[in-house]
Amino acid sequence: MKKLLYCMLIFVVIISNGRFSAMPMVSAAGETIYSDDRETVSLENSMIRFQWQKSNGTLKGLLNKVTQTKYLGGIVSANWTAFIDTGTGNPWKAWLGTMYKGKDAVLSKVRKEQLDNGVRVSLEFNRVGGKNISIIQHITMYDRDPVSRWTTEIINNEPNSTVTAVVTPQVTGIQTLQGEVIQWPFKEGELISNPGAELRMMQYPVPASMQWMELFNGSEGLYYAVLDKKAVFKEFRFGHDSGLDPAVGQKPRQMSVTFWPFTATGKTYLSPTVEIGVANEGKWYWGADRYRKWLTETAHWNKQKSKMASELDSWYPGFNKFYGKPLSQTYAQMVDYIKKVNVYGVQNLEMLGWHKDGFDSYYPDYEYLPDAGGAVGIEQALREIHHDGNRAFFYLNNHIADIESNWYKTTPEESILVKKLDGTPWEESYGNGRRFHVISPGADPWIKKASSLYLMA
Repeated sequence: MKKLLYCMLIFVVIISNGRFSAMPMVSAAGETIYSDDRETVSLENSMIRFQWQKSNGTLKGLLNKVTQTKYLGGIVSANWTAFIDTGTGNPWKAWLGTMYKGKDAVLSKVRKEQLDNGVRVSLEFNRVGGKNISIIQHITMYDRDPVSRWTTEIINNEPNSTVTAVVTPQVTGIQTLQGEVIQWPFKEGELISNPGAELRMMQYPVPASMQWMELFNGSEGLYYAVLDKKAVFKEFRFGHDSGLDPAVGQKPRQMSVTFWPFTATGKTYLSPTVEIGVANEGKWYWGADRYRKWLTETAHWNKQKSKMASELDSWYPGFNKFYGKPLSQTYAQMVDYIKKVNVYGVQNLEMLGWHKDGFDSYYPDYEYLPDAGGAVGIEQALREIHHDGNRAFFYLNNHIADIESNWYKTTPEESILVKKLDGTPWEESYGNGRRFHVISPGADPWIKKASSLYLMA
């Protein structure tokens, strides 16, 4: 009888003042609780709580239940943004396309899956932008865990279309923490005090070294990390992006990552896992320890060092010549140049500007400098460097080619170039008068040339 009464309570309808109102549905087999009422979908445990607007799936609440800090406030808008090119189903011909915001979408369906030690919720958005395209966010929360795990699924059944990019999960409306600092993962990582709403964008894996960030102060933090073992290209954001969220009079901050799935007609995509959680201790060590644990125990990036990584523990850069400048050092002078830092344990010499006309010139025409000693001089210098127990390696540029190089002039452009959307070459320059075009790393003529340079060096 008690069991029957309990089941009836889930579906009971209360009549109050002549109006009908549904009782909220609550599911809590373990510590993790899922609830669903007329306006809000919630997922929480003893550490953290997420709340979504039921009409459009906007993430409107993120609570640290230990410190009672509400991380979101003011303007909160959506938790994803998608870009769709409706002009082609060929991802190689697709451009960025039209932006569709999650806040303008309809949350079509919410599905709940009870796990042994947690709950998985799926937020399903169908007919994105009026197209036969679905975006589904899967959020998993485990008992007594301060971190949630998100994946985003894209199903494209729209003819002649490509979903080029998706910003997800997009945590907007981040409030200011007293004494806040953002750990920003550029290169070795940066700590930026009082970051405000200034937009910071960063591409990974070039030039970043990490896939996580954390907004913290002396007592707690908001953690955001991408668990992508393949380290594919992506963009991180922190701050206010007026392009994604042109709020008038306010600058709502966001933490987000952009993936580039290029999901063509008839294809599906599942993003890497993104962790969003709270740290109940100050500074950035909590986030660093968690991310490092994933790297070593799950991604296994440190499983075995290559021979090159073991040998190149440190090195000393040395220039022979800059473009347009007099010769800095001969090849023979490089022998003593590296010896002077041996006392510090440095035994590797990086040789830059060792080729025709010096650094930043005539890539990939790597001809030895006659004034520095030519082929005979560099061969003798290498023998002496090795005799002293040191090593040397040569700087080669595998990204760009000098348009005045013999190789570029004698190689058909169509077989090697990376081009812009308008079909023109992607050109770069570095303030020294030289002009370079970006070369596709997968182009056969480039691979052949790079291989010959490796053998030469």
